[in-house]
Amino acid sequence: MAVADQEPPPCPTAVPDGYTIGMGTSTALTSAPHLIKSPGYDVERSFTYLGLRHRARCKPLGSSPVTIASRSNIHCIQMNLSIEPIAKQHFEGLRRALDTVARERRFLAFTEAPPEDDCRAFHSSIIANGWCQMVAILDGVVVGWCDVLPTHGQARSHVGTLGIGLIPPARRHGFGEKLMKSAIDAAWETGLTRIELTVRVDNANAKALYERVGFKVEGLQRRSFRVDGEYADSYSMALLRES
Repeated sequence: MAVADQEPPPCPTAVPDGYTIGMGTSTALTSAPHLIKSPGYDVERSFTYLGLRHRARCKPLGSSPVTIASRSNIHCIQMNLSIEPIAKQHFEGLRRALDTVARERRFLAFTEAPPEDDCRAFHSSIIANGWCQMVAILDGVVVGWCDVLPTHGQARSHVGTLGIGLIPPARRHGFGEKLMKSAIDAAWETGLTRIELTVRVDNANAKALYERVGFKVEGLQRRSFRVDGEYADSYSMALLRES
């Protein structure tokens, strides 16, 4: 059989050993490994990602919008991430993201999202007061948020409190660091000079992210979380604006 008549090899159903698939400048979604395609072929696939149905084309090297896997010419479709200030069109998706993260019962003070009306009022107040909240949007879906909100009291008007969350499929791709840096830059523009946060002691990945951005541990809060009767300690961390 001539080479031109040969059938292309089947799309792999798992990431080959020793490879990590690129997605923009970050790591690929292991939840969608069927987007991988051997070099030199062009195949269309439908897939479900973040609850939405997509159709994607895996294309040869050099064709947009694909990225290159490390140590290989294997490709995957590039997802489009944008980080935007909170707006009314984000309210519904943001509450869904909040509820997803809250129900993991590991990261937030909430174990489920507040009622829709309460969320709408809260986000509307952020917009009305010009406070800082950024949302991460991946192919039109809200996948996370980061806010830096003012603390109470005139003597602490220079201080903001940071909160951040990403739904599970959007983690470990570098989105959290981009989201945090965007929110922090916006917070400095409002005149803040100190940003505080709290992170559970058992959340090592989040603590490492905060330290990469520049936060320092300032203390330990004992038994500061309680979920299902179990206590957890947390670290107090802070970031100071450089002069």
